[in-house]
Amino acid sequence: MRKYTAFIVLVFALVPVLAIAQETTTSRSSGWLDIGIRGTSTTGDAARYERYRDLGDGLFLESFRWKAEKNGWFIDGMADHAGRRDQRYTFMAVRPGQFKGWAQWDQIPMLLGTQTRTPYTGAGGELRIDDAVQTTLQNLPSSQRPGALLALVQGSPRFDLKSRRHNLAGGFELMPTIASSLKFTVTRMDREGTQPYGGAFGHGQVIEFAAPVDHQLTDIEASAEVEKGNVLLRAGYTGSWFTNNVTSVLFDNPLRATDIVGTPSAGRLSLPVSNSQMGVNGMISIKLPNRSRLTAYATASTLKDRNGVVLPMTSNSAVLADAGSPDRAGIDGEARMTGLNLSFVSRPNSVVSFNARMKYYDYNNKTPIFAITNRVSYDGRISLRNPALESEPFSLTRMNLDADVRIAPRGPLAFTIGYGRYGDERTHRIFEKTIDNVFRVKADALSTGAFSVRAVYEHAEKRGEGFDVHVLEHANEQPGMRHFDLANRDRDRFTLVTSLMPVDNLAFNASVAIGRDDYLNSEFGLRDNNHNIFSVGFDGTPNERTTLSASYSYELYDALSRSRQASPGAQTLDPSRNWATDSQDKVHSFIAAVNFTGIGEKLDLGFTVDHNRTRATYEYITGAVVGRTLPEEVIVDSTLPNPVALPPVKSDLTRGTIDGIYWLSNRFGLGATYWYDKYDVEDFTLDENAQTAATTGNNVLLYYTYAPYTAHTGWARLIVRW
Repeated sequence: MRKYTAFIVLVFALVPVLAIAQETTTSRSSGWLDIGIRGTSTTGDAARYERYRDLGDGLFLESFRWKAEKNGWFIDGMADHAGRRDQRYTFMAVRPGQFKGWAQWDQIPMLLGTQTRTPYTGAGGELRIDDAVQTTLQNLPSSQRPGALLALVQGSPRFDLKSRRHNLAGGFELMPTIASSLKFTVTRMDREGTQPYGGAFGHGQVIEFAAPVDHQLTDIEASAEVEKGNVLLRAGYTGSWFTNNVTSVLFDNPLRATDIVGTPSAGRLSLPVSNSQMGVNGMISIKLPNRSRLTAYATASTLKDRNGVVLPMTSNSAVLADAGSPDRAGIDGEARMTGLNLSFVSRPNSVVSFNARMKYYDYNNKTPIFAITNRVSYDGRISLRNPALESEPFSLTRMNLDADVRIAPRGPLAFTIGYGRYGDERTHRIFEKTIDNVFRVKADALSTGAFSVRAVYEHAEKRGEGFDVHVLEHANEQPGMRHFDLANRDRDRFTLVTSLMPVDNLAFNASVAIGRDDYLNSEFGLRDNNHNIFSVGFDGTPNERTTLSASYSYELYDALSRSRQASPGAQTLDPSRNWATDSQDKVHSFIAAVNFTGIGEKLDLGFTVDHNRTRATYEYITGAVVGRTLPEEVIVDSTLPNPVALPPVKSDLTRGTIDGIYWLSNRFGLGATYWYDKYDVEDFTLDENAQTAATTGNNVLLYYTYAPYTAHTGWARLIVRW
């Protein structure tokens, strides 16, 4: 499939080129070339600095642009980071009113770590530890195992934890007549590499390994469109094929060389299976009197797994025979999706306009229910399930309605009143149905372009219907738990955006966003969520050769979550064991830039600075939360010990750039660029200190951490224009 896809893209990209070659040549072209040499120096976490890009030392072709006009054809050719791991090439040819063809090759690297280590070796879906090492660790006393595991990991060779994504895309649009068109697009994505994955062979143990990534995705879209009078018709086809070459991963237990009942020598985890989705769609749009238009769009598709295999109940040979076989060999996964969009827009006069939309989506999961009578947790022991544990094929039906009326009388003011109703019906959730009613008011003021204000207020009320407490009991959750995506919730949001231009070459802007979420009946789970965002900035051009800009923003996010320390029995309903987490995130951002052009008629110079400061705190509260309690809550003294506060999470990112070009002539320029990046981080979950603390148990870690870095990158450039 990969070769055929590439061939199709190449053919459609070359069609206009072949046509041009058969015509007489009268052309003109222009372009841009940016080449040179680059060097990068990094101390600390180099992978974070180059996460999705390649800034390695050596020669580079930063950018290439070429535009040509030839016998009625317009041709664009572009290249970015040519020869590097993040290179991109784009080609487009257009004959206005007749044909458009394009093709693109894009590479996206993802470098997660250069200091990662693992004792696991192997390829594909099997990751192994030497049998002799397993035997040695198995025979050690329990007290000596953590130290031996730590020595094993630290003695393993370092490797790059990374993956790469290659995208090949192309298509064309053919216009046989002025009122019709045919479109075709194909995209092929190929991803390979490794990514962090985790498993366990019991509670309190963490096993990390580099899981293989090897999958492809092919998408095809085709459509035909015709317009006749006041009617526009469109019909289309979509197809998507996902192929995963590694659908499970088997990883050794470092502490067990042979299987025994209760403890396996290896575990297995499933990865996404191959699947395909195919569908058709159609649209009709009718132009109506009084500057109105009615549009309807419908789609239907089917999603199926492609020969997905149900894994054995366990990889532990000591209990595999007694665990029994799955009730079927294949997943037989299937879902049918239908969608309908209706929209009506009208502006009968200059004062009033109307906009209404309806969206319907149905995800009907047709996957047969899978029953489990023998369950094997952590590939250890068998537990009998009576009644059987059954899978829950998730389905969703969504109906959204939106309507807005805008009134713009003569003068600088305009008002918009809107209403939205968003309804969801889900299977296997605590609420069968949720309805979110949203009311919004918007005001716009514009004064001769020098001053503008937009203010928006929104109030939303989400309510659930058909509450089923048995879903919570089945998951061993508290009866008062409410999952935040379904819970009853009131929301208020206010946004204000202003701009002021006192003179032609100076503009100020400011914005405010305030939001409050209150989860009314959530005794446990997320109780409230608040955010406040403020920003100010300006843009100016003191003269025709200078531009200035600066902005500052402050963001505050505050959320309260509640829980109860309880076990089955009397403690389950004991409010004295309640506790809460009050989390707060603060972000300060400052961005500034200044650019000079034509200094001494030869030099262009630019400076930028970007600083981001983030702080997050987590306060643990026992008992009731003062000022934020439920109306029906019984206030009692806590019987829990005082919690130990977690250290704050901190991160600071500072970036600065200097860019200069000295133009030797209209065609040639010499350039120099310098980038500076500095990142500091303290995170109790994933920084180096957290990893050190985690090595005290029977854990095997990759040492994929959040780590600080300081980076310098410099370019010496030659710019050529023609």
